[in-house]
Amino acid sequence: MESKHDLYITFSEACVKVDAELAEMIARTIYNLRLALRRIIRRELNLVVKGKDFHFDSAGKFMDGSTIALVFMHPAFEEDVEYQNELESLCKHYGPEQKNLSRYIFKLSLQPPNKEIKPACLDELLSYDFFEKNRYNRKIKSLSFNEGEIMATLYSRLLDLAYDMSDPLQTKEVDGITGDHKYIYLALTTFDQQQARDEIRRELLHYGYRVLPASNLPKTAEEFDKNMKEDLSRSSIAIQLMGSQYGDVLKGFRHSLQDHQNKIISEFLNEPGGKDMKRYIWIPQNMKISDQRQALNLKRIRRDEASIRTEIIESPLETFKTILSSRLDSASQVPGKDFENLSKVFLLQEEGLSAYTEELYATLVESGLKVSTLNYEEQTGIYTRYLNSLRNAEAVIIVQHSENKYWLSSKLRDLIKSPGIGRTTPFRKVLIITKILPDAQLVRMIKSSVEVLDDPQPASDLILQKLIAE
Repeated sequence: MESKHDLYITFSEACVKVDAELAEMIARTIYNLRLALRRIIRRELNLVVKGKDFHFDSAGKFMDGSTIALVFMHPAFEEDVEYQNELESLCKHYGPEQKNLSRYIFKLSLQPPNKEIKPACLDELLSYDFFEKNRYNRKIKSLSFNEGEIMATLYSRLLDLAYDMSDPLQTKEVDGITGDHKYIYLALTTFDQQQARDEIRRELLHYGYRVLPASNLPKTAEEFDKNMKEDLSRSSIAIQLMGSQYGDVLKGFRHSLQDHQNKIISEFLNEPGGKDMKRYIWIPQNMKISDQRQALNLKRIRRDEASIRTEIIESPLETFKTILSSRLDSASQVPGKDFENLSKVFLLQEEGLSAYTEELYATLVESGLKVSTLNYEEQTGIYTRYLNSLRNAEAVIIVQHSENKYWLSSKLRDLIKSPGIGRTTPFRKVLIITKILPDAQLVRMIKSSVEVLDDPQPASDLILQKLIAE
């Protein structure tokens, strides 16, 4: 039966009713996820949301009519028996006939679980974590839509979720495998290179690839090997990121997880099924190795792994991403980025993030741009962050909703004086969104392409077009 709804969204309604902060976080996540999906899929989605469109007693009917589901996870939800029963029903609904549950149920964790995840089927799913854990003291910090750099991390993870959701919403599956995308195996890495892996994964998704593995780490070595070989058989490219640590040795493995992956990939390349695969191994340039086991491991990789189909690249991360992009372009026709010579944008708004600037921010990030903003609540170091953004941004968007001419003029003067803080090239584009007329003399003094939009809320797509135009 054809689905009536694109996305079924659920959470513990009982917990949200008594926790206003949690309710706001979930509402803003749903709002921005809708924006992201609409931009990626290029159509409006039909969402059904718990507490708004249905309640526990009518959940089954809406499950039946939905293509995919998003479940919010939080320690407080673990005590809600109704919610646990709903999740059990959700697993049964998508589980029996679907060979790949991770294509149909998406798990978003607002906090790490207090106990073993139930139902068990959710444990195997990748978790889109809207929190960060300090590597050293293990403290948890929630991500927020209101906190500067943390907000950027949150939007990046939201974008990861949206790209992964877009696949089943756009393609039909045959025997658990979609034929509409090329697949890349991006090997799991050590903690110190997890951020680099996230960045590369995000760029691969933006290029139109699908990235494997798409499910959580299996609990046994046998299951891991089986799943990994299946993923490699679907992939045309394998990418490995080497860190400074040897990595954890998991139960059932003789070597670290990363070393074991390298062994499996090397064996696969020599099998008939791997004869067309290309492999890229990245070793960060000038990386400090404190783990003797990893020093020996990297020495062996440099000596033994390089071949016609395996390229070892030792470089900074940005250089590796550029090289990888050129290899992908030459290997196949995949969609390019919207912006070939533009990557960093400074979105400068008056104090207070409005609904418009939030939507504009999301649209810019979803287009593959790195966007910096100012969080006025974090006063410590705010001027330094402001100067860094002026120094490094390739384009600036100034958004003003008030009629404070002094504020606008001060920002224009800062653009004019930016060479004095170390800026070496003109901005590629300066867009000014304002209800008032800027000082014409100041505008002329900015040695960049400047455009003033007198519409207080121009469409986000129009802003993208303005940025792209020379």
